[in-house]
Amino acid sequence: MTDRETIQTDVCNHSQGLSVWLLDHDGLMTPRLVDAFGPLKAVQTSATDTESTYQRNSQLRRRSDDALILKATLEVGKSEVPATLIDRLREGDNLFGQLLHDFGISVRVTTRGLFQTPSGQFGRNVTMARTGHERRLCRVKETLSLDADLRQLLRKDWSS
Repeated sequence: MTDRETIQTDVCNHSQGLSVWLLDHDGLMTPRLVDAFGPLKAVQTSATDTESTYQRNSQLRRRSDDALILKATLEVGKSEVPATLIDRLREGDNLFGQLLHDFGISVRVTTRGLFQTPSGQFGRNVTMARTGHERRLCRVKETLSLDADLRQLLRKDWSS
């Protein structure tokens, strides 16, 4: 069984639907979203750079068809990551979870809360720290596209 078939089976068995299944875990979203929808890119919509933090608002889109999967607001504590990681975040389409992996940074979720928007989208607010550390590495607000849209994208071939 492929990753996509496993995901489709798991989603069918999850009473809360695809969005909650994608969000309801204590890990990074990047691997889960890539497994479900294929290669992704981050499209930065705005950024704020201060002495102590870097905040990026972005949309995660599927590379094959530019379909919107998730909107995210990411606030990273600069003292918790290498400056080169922040530079790569600034450069454009790099996914934060992939950058953490590339830099060998292991994280743990310290707080997580799911929410639903008035328009019916599901999301989560997450705070993460480096594994073995207490200081906050980042805060992330992630809002998925509507469940019905995500289900259509899950069925659509993304390999081309």
